[in-house]
Amino acid sequence: MSRHSFTRQELYDRVWVEPMSKICKDLGVSDRGLAKACARANIPVPPRGYWARKDAGQEVPVAPLPPLKTGERDQVIIDPQVFACPPQAPKPLEATPEERIPVPAELHKPHPITVTLRQQLKSKNPDDYNMLLSSGPGLFALRLGPDSVDRGLRILDALIKACIHRGFPLHLKADKPAQFDVNGELFTISIEDSSQRSAHRLTDQEKRDKARGHGWGIPLYDYIPRGKLTLKIDHGFNQPSRGTFTDGAKLKLEDLLHEILVSLLENSNARKAEKVRQKNREQRLAEENARRAEVRKQQDLESKKLKKLETDARDWTLAMHMRGYLADLETKKSEEGADLSPEGELGQYLTWARQQADRLDPLTSSPASVLDEERPEELKYWQVRWEDD
Repeated sequence: MSRHSFTRQELYDRVWVEPMSKICKDLGVSDRGLAKACARANIPVPPRGYWARKDAGQEVPVAPLPPLKTGERDQVIIDPQVFACPPQAPKPLEATPEERIPVPAELHKPHPITVTLRQQLKSKNPDDYNMLLSSGPGLFALRLGPDSVDRGLRILDALIKACIHRGFPLHLKADKPAQFDVNGELFTISIEDSSQRSAHRLTDQEKRDKARGHGWGIPLYDYIPRGKLTLKIDHGFNQPSRGTFTDGAKLKLEDLLHEILVSLLENSNARKAEKVRQKNREQRLAEENARRAEVRKQQDLESKKLKKLETDARDWTLAMHMRGYLADLETKKSEEGADLSPEGELGQYLTWARQQADRLDPLTSSPASVLDEERPEELKYWQVRWEDD
């Protein structure tokens, strides 16, 4: 749907003639979006209950449209892509009990990623926290206790197959972890086990080493995996939906796969909406900066014209003062009987002085003067291009 353009007066007239709910439907925007557009343009809107009171025959005052302030634009742009009604999240296939995502008791025809992860985990030894780690390009990150490997892989495999079945394929790149492509938005997940820390219990060998003074490598704590799994969605910042799912007392991770899928959908919609908002912000910023640049251009032109006017006015005033002075000087010298002939010294001075007054006067043309030229600076030796070079 294309953008709608109104003058402030046009939009003001419309919101006070028909309910905003009807205008929103016609324009394809939300009521909140229309209210924001009006507020941004300093356009008052009917208060709550206005139309009910008017339908009841009551006299309801109409708020006047404030005058346009300096620097404000008279044009109001309403973009349905920005102020659209929030999209309804699609109903997930697993909304009913019989369509919920099942997690089998054993791996059956596992996805190739699951197979690779299982091979990695089996080939590794537990780390200092008694966890098996597996990650890498084209894979999901796992951190599981030895007893939770099978369960974690079954949960991951069930989620992978459910996403692919619902049209959310895997996005695999050689330099990045595996990601789910949810309607064009990419998300990766991880599954990790929690552990319980307790004071380290010395083995017989560690007791003997400690007795000999060689106990610096003995750990202080033992870490025991609890089997309590957590699945995290790497959905970025400022996303509306839940991103962490953990085994609870009543619901295990296997029971939450449908919520995980809904979270992926909601976050995908939120990302798309944010991209549209960001694009519109950038467009509005560009438009506002273009408007400001035009204002600066006009201000520069006006400043230049004003500066010339001030200069011309000063020069004209000075020229008038000079002519007045010369007239009084000529009168005084004439009364004194001085030689005012053009060939005389005083006559030549008066002629020259009047030419200078004419040169300053912007309303009078005058012959060129050496003072009109730019004052030359003395050249340095290296600045001269010699003909014999």
